[in-house]
Amino acid sequence: MNKKLPLRNYILNQVENPSEKEIEEILSIFKPCKCEKNDFIMKPEDRRQFVGFFDHGSIRNVYYKEDGSEVTASIRDNYDFFGPLDGLEIPRSVQCLENFSLL
Repeated sequence: MNKKLPLRNYILNQVENPSEKEIEEILSIFKPCKCEKNDFIMKPEDRRQFVGFFDHGSIRNVYYKEDGSEVTASIRDNYDFFGPLDGLEIPRSVQCLENFSLL
């Protein structure tokens, strides 16, 4: 099965009349990778700018208070994007809550 098919379907459902070229350009940005339960996809010290998409599984967005304590900001699942989309400069992490593949 094409690992990018769920993302293709998501685009087709969310974008009005995308051309095949536009879909292929978007899909070309995403690369499959595996995540294991409790792995951190993003950590506060990461300066990478990326966006991920997952079609199944769950992630936890975590931020850290000044005293170092951890706060769960959100739990997201199935057919969603994650990454530094909100422009916040607070130290945060993204943690896998189960084994899955993402783009």
